[in-house]
Amino acid sequence: MTIAALHRRLRKIEAARARPNSFFLAWGHTKDDAFTVLAQAQADGLFRQGDAAVAIVWPDPEPMPSARWVSFGQDGGADLSDRELELIASTGRTEAAIRERERAIAAQEDITGLDDTDFYIRHLRRTSKDLTMDLRFLVSHEVPEPEIHHAVWNGRSYDHCQCDRCLSGETALLPAHTRTMGVRNAWLARYLPGEMLFT
Repeated sequence: MTIAALHRRLRKIEAARARPNSFFLAWGHTKDDAFTVLAQAQADGLFRQGDAAVAIVWPDPEPMPSARWVSFGQDGGADLSDRELELIASTGRTEAAIRERERAIAAQEDITGLDDTDFYIRHLRRTSKDLTMDLRFLVSHEVPEPEIHHAVWNGRSYDHCQCDRCLSGETALLPAHTRTMGVRNAWLARYLPGEMLFT
């Protein structure tokens, strides 16, 4: 057996050992590029027909990650960078919203005034196994906690940050939290009125 043949054989064995909570992940600088990488990986035996596989656009100038099997679960996700996780989640959310919009159009609903967030929330309501947790996560993603410059104890008293951002209230504890709560309440009133997620 040649080295090349052995290499192909090992890759096929790797694909055959894919775990149930795994999927094959391919990146590309464009969607077409990503699907080309995915098709080549299948031709090389890295995954088989019927295996979970996704193709995602890598929009960053940094080097693109390699196509590979990734796993989620108790120990899964450790081989993914934060940026990869962010892009996977963003792509999944975008595609879920597109599907929900298409469902609404097919049902001849009036979707005037609805945006992608409305449709993603519909998707969560229809598919989530823990809706409250998923909605809370969505809120924290849409309205993240503010950056705070905390006071530092010097042994006798607290030294409060005197940077321009803190002096303007942007990163000072009370003004930053007050502003964030206002933004969060407005978001909740728009997208999730009456949900009482944080009581």
